[in-house]
Amino acid sequence: LGGVGRAVMLGGVFVVLVILLLLGNVRAAMVVTLTIPISIALAGLLLRPLAVGLNTMTLGGLAIAVGLLVDAAIIMVENILHRLSGATTRRERRERAVSAAVEVARPIAFATFIVIVVFLPLFGMTGIEGRMYQPLAAAVIAAMIAALVLALTLVPIAAAILLRPSRPGTDEDVLLLRKVKQWYGPLLDRCLRHPRLVALVTLLIAVPAIAL
Repeated sequence: LGGVGRAVMLGGVFVVLVILLLLGNVRAAMVVTLTIPISIALAGLLLRPLAVGLNTMTLGGLAIAVGLLVDAAIIMVENILHRLSGATTRRERRERAVSAAVEVARPIAFATFIVIVVFLPLFGMTGIEGRMYQPLAAAVIAAMIAALVLALTLVPIAAAILLRPSRPGTDEDVLLLRKVKQWYGPLLDRCLRHPRLVALVTLLIAVPAIAL
């Protein structure tokens, strides 16, 4: 239990470091980071009525989920930060934060439910395998539900209060992301110009993978 618990903590630290590195905004990183411990705490509350306690498998599930927990919050914070550009008053920041939150709420929910669906088949396992992996799946799903609720409620409120619009003329992206976009932009443009070829290559990769 101690080893897995330390793995969860270490995973959280790595996630925070990546957030700080790629968001390039300390306030935004603080808002996103806030969701990690609260999501895990809420997951514990959700697991309790299901009689699922803390063990190596549930902690392992939380270790898996740590990196997934921040996805919805990052998308929400990034969109709000982008929409805050030019806002001057507190009321304007609040209104733009609400508008930005509504804009991405649906895709965030879809993305979260896709992750949840992936873990649902584990509940169909029986015997020793079922007793091992069902708590893991329950922990991941509970944590993802908690993270989604926080991304749609707490994160927009905290972002509206804490975040400040970027100064005019400043680039919102950190240096690393600017370098990635220089490579990614032209590649994406070429792919969009040849959608059938992209679909064909995707099938050629996917079919052997499914067979394996």
